[in-house]
Amino acid sequence: MSNYKNHGFTLLEILVVMVIASLVMVILSGMFFSILKGSTKSRIMVEIKQNGSFALNVMERMIRNAKSVSYTNTGDNSSIDIENQDDRTTTFACFNLGGKNIIASNSASLIDSSRVRVSNCSNIFTVTPGELGRTPASVVINFILEQAVSSGRVEDKSTMNFKSQVVLRNY
Repeated sequence: MSNYKNHGFTLLEILVVMVIASLVMVILSGMFFSILKGSTKSRIMVEIKQNGSFALNVMERMIRNAKSVSYTNTGDNSSIDIENQDDRTTTFACFNLGGKNIIASNSASLIDSSRVRVSNCSNIFTVTPGELGRTPASVVINFILEQAVSSGRVEDKSTMNFKSQVVLRNY
């Protein structure tokens, strides 16, 4: 009989524990990065939605209460001029500013150009003239916003389409 007592682990037991621990770490790190990607995408979509909704709401309200509206399309840029109730003119335009397409009202940007940009400025306004005393003029606003600063990662590439048809109240 031997006085040898087993006080440790065998090499095989240590290797099995290390393999199981490695698998758990790989699975947990994959879940962690997946959660981070989802939160980044969600944050970007919220920024785009807030900017687009604000710009669309401002334009809708002013166009709806306008006396008249006229449309200009110059290739890559489009704009509309509205005559307000106080006989002043407000211009809504989409144009390139510093390499980024923005939507502006009398040159004041309606979107945060450091965070989002308009993907294409051509034909975002479509005006249907009304018939005096019979049918009101209407304006279709249609634009796509996207993330202005992209890191090249798929989760950072987000776009959202904004579209609305506004009918003038005063005709």
